[in-house]
Amino acid sequence: MLVSDHAPKRPDCQIEIFRKGHPVRQFDRISRLDVHIERTYYVRSRFEDALPALQKEACISGADAIIDVQEQSSTFNMSESNMYHVTATGIRFLP
Repeated sequence: MLVSDHAPKRPDCQIEIFRKGHPVRQFDRISRLDVHIERTYYVRSRFEDALPALQKEACISGADAIIDVQEQSSTFNMSESNMYHVTATGIRFLP
């Protein structure tokens, strides 16, 4: 967490997602978000698979939105297994 003085929100709160670019409103960066998924048997993960966990982390950190989304995917074990990693930043809008 970047800033710890924001009260957590309910884990199922509504979060805005900015996969590209930043919101027009002013904001503070308050948390680092990190989701890691591993699957086997040639099943690939997508952003939509990581999104519920990413939103939950953002809510718990007190964020209003998510920015700076970075995705990384790799295969291993003779392409039988897939690792998918998403990092992002949780932000809080300024009044």
